[in-house]
Amino acid sequence: MTTPIRAAAMAAAPFVWREDGRPDWGSMWTSFCDLALHGGPPHRGIEQALREPSTAGADAASDPGMVAEMRRGIWETTGLFAEPQSPVWIAVSCESRAMAEWIGAAIVLENVTARVEDERFLLPAGPRFRLEDEVKSIVTVVAKTHHYWAMHEIAAKPGRPDDARGHRGFRCGSCGLDFLVSRPVSAGDLDATCPVDGTRMARSELVAARRSPSLRHAHGPGPIRVAVEGADDERIRLIDALRRRYGRRRAVVASPAGAMEVNDPAIDLVLVEVGEGGEASGFRPEMVDATIVIRAGEEVNVDVIMSWLERELRLNPWR
Repeated sequence: MTTPIRAAAMAAAPFVWREDGRPDWGSMWTSFCDLALHGGPPHRGIEQALREPSTAGADAASDPGMVAEMRRGIWETTGLFAEPQSPVWIAVSCESRAMAEWIGAAIVLENVTARVEDERFLLPAGPRFRLEDEVKSIVTVVAKTHHYWAMHEIAAKPGRPDDARGHRGFRCGSCGLDFLVSRPVSAGDLDATCPVDGTRMARSELVAARRSPSLRHAHGPGPIRVAVEGADDERIRLIDALRRRYGRRRAVVASPAGAMEVNDPAIDLVLVEVGEGGEASGFRPEMVDATIVIRAGEEVNVDVIMSWLERELRLNPWR
């Protein structure tokens, strides 16, 4: 049994609300303080620790509305898929068991109980969770420890094999988002619902972007280079949206001919414009770290693209 950390709890960030009255999880935290993982205060004090939930009695099951907010909050702050594992646990899918173990161990330091099962970490989901207390804490500790994980991965030695085994892809027909879902073998064939709007989802191959062979190697110094391929209107809209999100000093636009000349250390992302069908003078896939393909008429979700850039290319959104 893990002993809770005896330290003063971290001050909570104020709630941010959407126009429809629901929490705006994606805008609630715009940065993370540079606390040392083992030296900073935990999110919850020992008296408010979220412990192993009770599974007995009629009140054990979590409120569906609170579970829905936890799922949506975790997705909007980390890009990770979460779903109920039992009446009182919620499971968060990771890219690998190593990732699940690392984040699970970090969450325990926040005075929140966590369990690890294969490529998932499990968190308490009730009973009687309240939005501005327990629900907010769950979303906060996942966002905080996922940020630590992203920083750990940037500094970690590259080339480690991914030990994920039970992954399945799902796509929401309502919002068009793709989700990576990890489950026990016994639950592999079950349906999945979208954490954004609760829509039942269909199986998907999760081809939202394709990686360049150069990603087999450690990324060298300098900015990350991503080709954006598609028709003019769709390509321009996505590039403008990414530059607004990252800031125009961090994300710049370049032609294939000038992409390799951008080496300013203040720039994190070079967006290389490529025409529909890959038509661009002098462009070769090995010039970039990845290529994002936009199909004609396709509605592109910028949050999904940013989560992919963070997960696959280790582009830090909090710099």
